[in-house]
Amino acid sequence: HRPLFAVMDRIKQTIASLPLFALPATFLFVANYANSISLDRIGISLTYTSKCGIPLITVLLTLLLDGVNALPSALTLLSLIPIAMGIGAASWNHPTFEPVGFAAAMLSCVAQAALNVSSKRVMVKSGITGADAQRAMVTVALGITTVMSIVNHIRHVSKDPALEGEKAKMVDMSMDQPKKMAKNPPAWLAWMAV
Repeated sequence: HRPLFAVMDRIKQTIASLPLFALPATFLFVANYANSISLDRIGISLTYTSKCGIPLITVLLTLLLDGVNALPSALTLLSLIPIAMGIGAASWNHPTFEPVGFAAAMLSCVAQAALNVSSKRVMVKSGITGADAQRAMVTVALGITTVMSIVNHIRHVSKDPALEGEKAKMVDMSMDQPKKMAKNPPAWLAWMAV
């Protein structure tokens, strides 16, 4: 019966650590939710090209939250320059660029960086690491997903007036109508990426 008790111990430990990992788990949920929107709107190549900015944003968040002393070495920081330039170059003339999809990819990127920073802080403070930390974050994120799914289902079943326009758009959507894509992203957005 020892393996059964080990499972019960893990469940108890996970439940006890849920409050500690609520913020990182929220970032995990937002990163994945925004990533799904981005994949739907702009496709896999531009979504993941944009998400290459996670190291850049992680460094910026670390600088903002922990100050200059927490930053990596100068050589490590210099290695971020080619990443930024590559993201800008790869995104500049991409055929599937669309502002909402790109914004979702950037939101996913920021949420992932915030997940990195916040989860590291919680793991250092609590001493919970590895699979135990991941299990706690996934449990909270699953709870958020479940609640959102139930609320969304209730809204659709109860014919929420705010959703009627969205339902009409979904019914009228035709798969044979191509999406209107911008030829190039706005110049200001390309410079922001670099």
